Amino acid sequence: MRGEQDMAWWMENNLRLVQNNMRDIDGDMDVDKLIAELKDFRCNAVMVGAGGISSFYPTELEFQQPTSWLRERDLLGEIVEKCHLAGIRVIARFDFSKTHQCFFHQHPDWYYRSADGRAVPYNDTVATCVCGEYQQERALDIIEEVLTRYPVDGIFFNMFGFITWDYSGNYYGPCHCDSCRRRFSEYSGGKDLPKTEAPDEPNLKEYRAFQERVVGKVLGRIHKLVRQYGDEIALCTYHHSHVDIIRDESNSAVDRPLPFWLYNSSSNVLKVRSSWKDKIISNCVINAADLFYRFSAVPPALTRIRLYENIAAGSGLDFCIIGVFEGYPDRESVAAAKEIFRYHADHEEIYGRLSSLAKIAVLAPLSRRESQDYQGVFRALKELHILFDCLLDSRVIEEPGLLEQYTTVLVPELGDVLPEALEAAEKVGKKLILLGAGEMESRLQEILGLVRKEEITANRAAYLSVDPETGMETLEGRGWILLDGPFACYEGWPGAMPRVERAWFGPPERCFGHRLTDAPGLLRSPNGHMLLPWRLGWLYHRLGYPEYREILRLTLTQAAPELIQLKGNLPPQVEVFWDRSGGSYLLQMLNLSGCHGVTVEEPVELSELWVELPGRFRIGDTLSGGKFTASALAKSTRVCLERLKEFAAVLLEEL
Repeated sequence: MRGEQDMAWWMENNLRLVQNNMRDIDGDMDVDKLIAELKDFRCNAVMVGAGGISSFYPTELEFQQPTSWLRERDLLGEIVEKCHLAGIRVIARFDFSKTHQCFFHQHPDWYYRSADGRAVPYNDTVATCVCGEYQQERALDIIEEVLTRYPVDGIFFNMFGFITWDYSGNYYGPCHCDSCRRRFSEYSGGKDLPKTEAPDEPNLKEYRAFQERVVGKVLGRIHKLVRQYGDEIALCTYHHSHVDIIRDESNSAVDRPLPFWLYNSSSNVLKVRSSWKDKIISNCVINAADLFYRFSAVPPALTRIRLYENIAAGSGLDFCIIGVFEGYPDRESVAAAKEIFRYHADHEEIYGRLSSLAKIAVLAPLSRRESQDYQGVFRALKELHILFDCLLDSRVIEEPGLLEQYTTVLVPELGDVLPEALEAAEKVGKKLILLGAGEMESRLQEILGLVRKEEITANRAAYLSVDPETGMETLEGRGWILLDGPFACYEGWPGAMPRVERAWFGPPERCFGHRLTDAPGLLRSPNGHMLLPWRLGWLYHRLGYPEYREILRLTLTQAAPELIQLKGNLPPQVEVFWDRSGGSYLLQMLNLSGCHGVTVEEPVELSELWVELPGRFRIGDTLSGGKFTASALAKSTRVCLERLKEFAAVLLEEL
């Protein structure tokens, strides 16, 4: 057993993981060729298929089918043995979300059922339910069989939890199998399962809590089982409960709504890095353009951006292809990924111990994926070169000490985050920057001294006045900016930036009659809090107009000047990272200028860049990207970079 001072291998946070998402036909793969490719990556871990839908070892369990390409071979055993000899850890991948269709008629109670009783077959598989016996009991038998036979270093579950869609994107709604009905009735005191997941669906809030409870309990049992086989086996999936490695993905899809979300990796890493001290994030960069197009890669420049963001934001590396490398048709992005893997291998001792210097935390909901409000605020802060972290609301409630290093907490959309998290931040004296027209709980209004009067939804053709005469610091050349979406009216704090009432907008001869209202678009509390009761992040994400970004900058500067730590001439297209690394400091710049619209190409080379950092430093080791120089000023240091092609990184030492 591990002692109190011993650290699990994954907590070194230097993971360089390649996932070969194995197909049945890979049962006859050449393991030596796989290992040669992994060595070329300089990876230190590989994720390969183990069991569930298909087993890649000769299972003795009657409810699991070995792939027919195995031909009595013990592929998993061979991979584990040879990888360990090569110094590569092995994470065994399981998928219990489906079984082969041959088991369906024998055990119909194992499977998902829609509200009208339909199962979900897909090709020759059928979807199971996390409440059914297969995922509750038989899955643990499969895991135990693998752990008993093979000294794997970790286990991972794909599509774990309540799955409501198939691989073609068809949505089926909450499961209504007998196990789900019974368990939810017991949990809720006799209530019925919701038929959909629409926000106004009866019992949905309780159903969400029920889902968390079910998943948490299953993962708890799996965790207990795994620990019986050793403390050095990492548990990993896309959920946070009872796991050691939280997995996420940076991926693409041909039907995904625009605009394109460029900061996927940075966001995924920051939310876990800042919210847990006893777990790491492994953000998987998916090579494929979509599930439908697994054999065609995204552009190599995009792959490199996602991988650079992984390590620059404080994680390791995680890269996935379908099948094995031998015969894989799209090699360009594989070669691009190898560049970053090799760079990380040369400097892993620096990247494994980054600690944040941010003074502002962006609060995000644990319960659902990123909103457009969040993405717009995230992008604006990145383009303003304001250092920030992301904290998940439930974690702040559980562990308020996570807020200690920050002076300010920013909420991209009121109503998305749990009010208890905001109360916790206010209680320990943090300044609150609240955005959005969402509901504010009455208790929080009372604490903050605010009264929400009404919400105005008819804002097409309305504006906000940014004229200095209305109390807003000037935006050069602008008087009004467009307001779209909902706007909430509050009383209690002094206000500025009033709403301009909409008027006729056509024909041109009738375009007049706008009236300046007394409803402020910016409210300031006496103790430093700020409220912008409209969807700034959503508007910036959709429209990209720089005035929204500038309003956020002005708001933050007024509320907490200490947030503006970095100054310089960096254009918005440079993503900058500034962290402590052991006794040194790490400055990194990532050139995003090759991104235009939905196209990601090689970046345009930038020259004569400089950034002024708080504190006095000298240049240490240059890790990547060109010539850095430093000039120490009275209380700061100007660091200059001669040329930035794609990525640059330098260590700085305190004077």
